[in-house]
Amino acid sequence: MERQDTPLNDGFIATKLAPARWDPGGAISRAPQELANVATASLISITGSAGSGKSTLMGQFHAACVAAGRKTGWVNLEADDNNPAAFSRYFIAALAHIDASIPDRSFGIQGDDSATAFDELCTRLLSCMAAWQKPAAIFLDDFQHLTHPQIIAFFDRMVLHLPATTQMFIASRHRLPLQLARARVSGRLVELDQHALNFNPTETTELLRHVHGLDIGTDDVNTLWQATEGWVAGLQLAAIALQRRHGAIHDFICSFSGRDKDLTRYLSETVLNAQPDAVREFLLHTAPLHRMCADLCGAATGVPQPAALLQQLERNRLFLIPLDRNGEWFRYHHLFGAFLRDRLRTREPQMFETICDRAERWCLDNGFTTQAIQYALDAGHFEHAAELIADRCLAVAQSDGDLYTILDWMRRLPPSYHLRQPQITLSHAWARAFSHDPQQAIDLADQVLKRLPDSAALGWPTGVSRRRAAEDFALAIQAVARANLDDTAHCMASSQALLQRVDASEAFILATAGNCVSYANFAVRALDVAMNTAAEAYRQSQRAASPYAAVWADFLYAAAAIERGQLTVAQQHAERAEINTASAGLMKNYSGCLATLLKAEIACQRGDFEHAAEHMQRGRSFAAVFGPLEALLIAYRTDARICAWTGNLTDALRILSDGRDVALRRGHARLYIHLAIEEISLRLLAGQATEALEKISELGVELNPAPQASSAFGSRSSTLFLLRMLGARIALAAGNPRAAATLLEGLVADHEEGPGALVPLALAGLHAVALWECGAREQAVDTLCRAMTAATPENCLYVLASCGDALRPIIDALDAARSTAMDEMPETIQEFIAQLVAMLDRRRNPSAAHTARERPTTSSVPPPHVSLTGREIELLKLVSDGLPNKELARAANVSETTVKWHLHNINEKLGANNRTAAVAKAREWSLI
Repeated sequence: MERQDTPLNDGFIATKLAPARWDPGGAISRAPQELANVATASLISITGSAGSGKSTLMGQFHAACVAAGRKTGWVNLEADDNNPAAFSRYFIAALAHIDASIPDRSFGIQGDDSATAFDELCTRLLSCMAAWQKPAAIFLDDFQHLTHPQIIAFFDRMVLHLPATTQMFIASRHRLPLQLARARVSGRLVELDQHALNFNPTETTELLRHVHGLDIGTDDVNTLWQATEGWVAGLQLAAIALQRRHGAIHDFICSFSGRDKDLTRYLSETVLNAQPDAVREFLLHTAPLHRMCADLCGAATGVPQPAALLQQLERNRLFLIPLDRNGEWFRYHHLFGAFLRDRLRTREPQMFETICDRAERWCLDNGFTTQAIQYALDAGHFEHAAELIADRCLAVAQSDGDLYTILDWMRRLPPSYHLRQPQITLSHAWARAFSHDPQQAIDLADQVLKRLPDSAALGWPTGVSRRRAAEDFALAIQAVARANLDDTAHCMASSQALLQRVDASEAFILATAGNCVSYANFAVRALDVAMNTAAEAYRQSQRAASPYAAVWADFLYAAAAIERGQLTVAQQHAERAEINTASAGLMKNYSGCLATLLKAEIACQRGDFEHAAEHMQRGRSFAAVFGPLEALLIAYRTDARICAWTGNLTDALRILSDGRDVALRRGHARLYIHLAIEEISLRLLAGQATEALEKISELGVELNPAPQASSAFGSRSSTLFLLRMLGARIALAAGNPRAAATLLEGLVADHEEGPGALVPLALAGLHAVALWECGAREQAVDTLCRAMTAATPENCLYVLASCGDALRPIIDALDAARSTAMDEMPETIQEFIAQLVAMLDRRRNPSAAHTARERPTTSSVPPPHVSLTGREIELLKLVSDGLPNKELARAANVSETTVKWHLHNINEKLGANNRTAAVAKAREWSLI
């Protein structure tokens, strides 16, 4: 064959053996958790749909292997390579890059049907590879092109006999057709699937902002990430389109879909047109299905053996996402599904309607009423859709709290159908009451209240009890909307009147009104009343069998408990809320967001920013659509604190700016001022005093407003209190501790919520700093000690750590004065102090907390500021003898926690990263 005579180094061969380009400066380094075991695996399988970044990830692995000094061989596979003769030629050429002793022709075979020759070739190749002594890596890209039985059999043998020094990386659009069970059980196999390849929100942010230079807000990044589901090609195409856009970034991102022309061209050429006719038709005819199983696919399309086709789509990684562990239910990737639906509507509009009709009938027959409504709306059968919505909407609104679905129904149902039945209008109003348009909820409820007397003429349900139930629900909706408008006085009055009006049988209305009373009290920080009314609202929600109302009751109780510093109680209610939403299948909707917001806030208060960030991944979407103010404040504030304390102040400030924009659009003065206070506080914490002062002027923040200003903020005193506390922070930053101390002493006298409440703890921390800087050092140490004692039981770290590095000298003074006294301090407090110091260190240098400590020094004289106490020198001498912590504690007659505390301080003073380095430094400086 002529191709066999082509030299291995010709141009065509070179393209076949060229690795995917990896540019560390222009690409994003992928590091999902699944990559942790790659270094010890023999076989790394990377499978995903087109445009998932498989080749790029392979390029990253290849670059890492080359940097480590490993020999590598790479083959870019194509459809023409699916015969033993062609494949063997390129594979041998790739191996020749690893082992130059492999002849480039004597190993070749001369015909596609030379089965015996190919088997002999495989045996000889494996024998050569077995002799390799140095580490090597083989890369095979686009493996989906290889299906020839002999080639597959060769790789099955290779997987079993791959040398210990060799790794093999295989990228494929399809699941690998290899015998991998033994490698999987032995731990020699790492499988990276579509989930591992998809970008997470952080990587999406890096791609859009830093690689493509797009100035995109956090909410817009998250919207695009959700639309693309992290699919790399989708994100890249969206970024390109954004750079060419005309108009606002936000508008483009909200409209980005499978109809984008670049995306359509990519999916048509790369995915759809490459499929056999039967598969292509099945893809198009199942596109209208929001979620699908084999039975539904069969009923909707009429194709035989739909289960086999679904299995084929999943095996071939055709953007089919499983929805359960049993592999019964699936959906298409959002962008791919939108692309298919648009293609079907364009080419076969009548078929689209027919598929929707069949799917609706199947859903009704199988008890899936909510899904049936979706298909009736998709088909444009609005009369029938309105009838179905009237039957189902109250359960979806009141029990499930699935506000997304209600709003989606109303968006797609023509307005002329919205007043067909009062339950439709009231469910719409209920969803709007929690959204960014609560005034519309009030107006919709008013329409129902005005029409109820003429219900018979309108064709609405008649009867006193049914009209009374509709009226009560309308009044409850208006109370919720008033809460969302931050009209707490009106919300309180109407909710209490509603509690007096309804009888015991209306448990859902009682739960809703109780939650509104709790919310209004929480807004003015009447925490005891808020918690008591939330507990009663929870009891009524259980009677009403409404998980949604129960989650709101738990949210309010937990939010008040957090303010009181009762983080353990708050955690219990957050977990109960999560259990209620999970058991009702509501984790992905509004209720699930509330539960995760609580967990993020609690983790943040405990200084556990890693877990806080995990919870915020889901809680963050809450702010994009819904309120009310207190939940929005927690969402924006917690998200910003996580970013700031993990080294990304820029993103933190962007989040707070986005939140203030929402506050301005909705007229929420209190939300605006609280987020402004948070930004200024974070800037002060970061040492940006000048920028903080500029922001005070820019944002119009008045640090000492008149008492009558409280009505403008809709709160009794909490906002005014925070403003005055911010004034104390500013005074400290400006070098005026006496003014700060005077302010703080007045605030302490005015604010009593119990010893562990967050605001008193914050005041105590700032007061300690002010006293220290005024020269009252013993009083400062005593004040901080009392604050830490109060904060320790619940591990309330954030509220003290937010006082910043100014706490360090006070803690150091405590350390110096406690050579013996510290041994009498409870271990829990000692541990709390150690965590507080570590948290302050992490804030100062989140990415490299110990870098400065690890720098070697050649000086044999300790710096002037380094001095160890007698106890510390005694412990260091024991450490140099190799004693572990337990033995150190026994020898020094102190607790093990005290030993840890001492060792932490020794490392701090000596600039050491561990005990061994500390001993070395101490010896070098003749301290021991």
